[in-house]
Amino acid sequence: MKVPRLTPARRARIYVLLTALVPLAVAYGLIADTQASLWLAVAAALLGSGGSTMAAWHTPTLSKDRE
Repeated sequence: MKVPRLTPARRARIYVLLTALVPLAVAYGLIADTQASLWLAVAAALLGSGGSTMAAWHTPTLSKDRE
């Protein structure tokens, strides 16, 4: 299964989506208002590290023949 690349444009769309969904979750009582900023921080941390992980996955490695 090929993992889609987490490009800066995709991360930006996810940030926009999350910043819209978190207030809705507060309004519907799914999370407390005091937790909203914490959930956004967790999402930002995961998306930030996700870029590094994706970069590691998509960086070509040298074959033994080329070393």
